[in-house]
Amino acid sequence: MVSPTNDVISITSPTTVNKTKLGVYLGKVFCSEVISVDSLQCYKPGRIVTAKVTESEADGVVHHLVDYLEAHEEPHSFLQTALECIENIQSRGNVPILAGGSTSLTIPILRQCIDNGKRLCVIMLNSPLPILQNRIERRVDQMIDEGLLDELRELLALEAAHLKEGPDFKRGIWKTIGYPEFYPYLTSSGGDGEPIPEEIFKACVAEMKMNTFSYARMQLNWSQETLVPMLQQNGVSYTRLMGSAVELRIARVGTEQGRQEHLNIPQDHRLLAEHNKPGGSPGHVQLRKDALIREDLQEVPGLGAVGEQVPGSP
Repeated sequence: MVSPTNDVISITSPTTVNKTKLGVYLGKVFCSEVISVDSLQCYKPGRIVTAKVTESEADGVVHHLVDYLEAHEEPHSFLQTALECIENIQSRGNVPILAGGSTSLTIPILRQCIDNGKRLCVIMLNSPLPILQNRIERRVDQMIDEGLLDELRELLALEAAHLKEGPDFKRGIWKTIGYPEFYPYLTSSGGDGEPIPEEIFKACVAEMKMNTFSYARMQLNWSQETLVPMLQQNGVSYTRLMGSAVELRIARVGTEQGRQEHLNIPQDHRLLAEHNKPGGSPGHVQLRKDALIREDLQEVPGLGAVGEQVPGSP
């Protein structure tokens, strides 16, 4: 008989800072499931523009609360549905992994976990602003290469079907960064069959990059000014990691051998220390010990100080 657990892992970060990779990694380590805390990835359309986890990226780890809303709906039932997911996953003896950067959904779900007596492990991923800006610009370029414009045209058609009163960038999927920015391009015409001027396209790309970076900076400020005080007031300890270092460590260690100590998360964090479940490999304990003493893992540059555990208020 499986014994239920009372633990919850929460990963928060600005956009593009590897929370998806870390969520999948921990999902494989704990043989568990991820609950997306994202107010836009919940929509069925918009796979590219909302940066949903792909089947390849998920690598077999189940993701909940993705692709369940129609374009014109709002995630009013998110909190209740997320709580039900948490209870369901815990009832099977697994640790739910909350992963997302939504400033509107994160604190409500964490407060409910606290009020319900859950034991929280909060991991906050950070990034220096220059690196963050570069990652955002590269992601936008990648989105365009993957077919962003065609996807936005589909959202334009959905807008015509559902928003009879005209465009509303504060409703449904249409509030996602990318759609308002490209709206001038989507609704432009070169006239007489001429192509849309290149300068309009370039201006839309630049605005999407700028607004995404502004949002990421807001997420960082919110994390420090709102999330951290809430955690401290409730006596919840949290761990801060640099997103780029986490990505490097995951890539170097690999999921078969990977354990939390490889990410340099402090070992006195009880939740992570206690949930040392097999990651699909019978020899996972020995593999973990072997990996810890391997020279190449000890010498990864800059990983000695990527983890900082901060205790909550008494």
